[in-house]
Amino acid sequence: MSIRLSKRDAAGSIVLFARTRCSGYVWRASRVPEVEDQDEENEPGSVAAIEQLPARRQWALMGALMAMAATVIFPSAEPFAEAIVHCGDRRLLRFLGVA
Repeated sequence: MSIRLSKRDAAGSIVLFARTRCSGYVWRASRVPEVEDQDEENEPGSVAAIEQLPARRQWALMGALMAMAATVIFPSAEPFAEAIVHCGDRRLLRFLGVA
């Protein structure tokens, strides 16, 4: 015996599941007691080094890190999208809005 769901019913089930899981998580997270961290002032690793810099240098360093990340991400985005288009299922591509 197989059960067939319409797309609307399947989407409604997914939304209902996501809402109940999300609301359950939010409710449970709101009940967690707050713990005071003893090491709140001591950040580990590179964060500690950045924290020691003056505010202007922190902003400049964060901008440089963002620019460096962009130089890696942007050139790789187009080949990644092309690979998805060439190997993907047409129904999946339509669902994702690519084709």
